[in-house]
Amino acid sequence: MGEEDYTFSSEDQVTRFITEFVAFLVQITDRMLYGHMSESDRQIFMNAVGSHLARVMDTSQMELRRRPGDYAAQFIEALNARAAGYAEFEYTSTGPGYSFLRHLSERVAEIMTGADNKWVFEQVADIEAPAAIRAVQKLVMEVTGAKSK
Repeated sequence: MGEEDYTFSSEDQVTRFITEFVAFLVQITDRMLYGHMSESDRQIFMNAVGSHLARVMDTSQMELRRRPGDYAAQFIEALNARAAGYAEFEYTSTGPGYSFLRHLSERVAEIMTGADNKWVFEQVADIEAPAAIRAVQKLVMEVTGAKSK
């Protein structure tokens, strides 16, 4: 988004943006793996992904904010909350339905309120999310052999 001249007003705004996008991509990964792994293997895999991402977020936030905090727990809490939200949206063999993309776009638009960020919803729904989905689909296929369903 920064490459397209969208502005972030604070470190907190950047963190919230990253959290939303990562939570979205975790849901894409989980949906891709559904039916390609046993439920127990998928749960183990997704828990490992979430734990790793939480450690990365914790480290990044400690370096950024230079003060202690339970950033990993906050991140896991956000992942779990978003999982509940995305659970109701359709994901087919061609990828996420429009409501899936709309949900992310609405969340990001809420985070990036401001006059300079007028077209955030469209940028996320039409450009950023589809590009990120393609990257995650490629990665998941390379790592697990699962194809988008």
